[in-house]
Amino acid sequence: MNLRAILSGVLLAYASVVAAHEPVTMWKLVRIGGDIVRSDAAPTLQIQDGRVYGTGGCNAYSGAYTQSGNRIVIAELESAAMACRGPGTAEALRIGARHLEALPGVRTVARAGDRLILTGPNGFTLEYTAGDPR
Repeated sequence: MNLRAILSGVLLAYASVVAAHEPVTMWKLVRIGGDIVRSDAAPTLQIQDGRVYGTGGCNAYSGAYTQSGNRIVIAELESAAMACRGPGTAEALRIGARHLEALPGVRTVARAGDRLILTGPNGFTLEYTAGDPR
């Protein structure tokens, strides 16, 4: 075994340990299909261990995902309807429903600094900004 192979193995092991201890990022939707999303109406997304979950409007959702490189498939989405009231509720529910409809169509994922960009057919995008780690 040469030194390059040993160093490569050490670096891969270190990267796995670091990745396993990184906090899960909560992503907040800032743009859907080119439309800016108001902060108070923004759905969230978390991706961890083959599961996606978050909130949209007042409703929580979860599902499964598989990823290979930048290719991602999100499926088996379920949503739990919650009761909510107050200013902006209708807008939050509308954006949440649109977000939930778009997730299964996503085909690629990319990171750009503190942004996560999910892209579907015909270049339709969901753009998120990093929120608080969980």
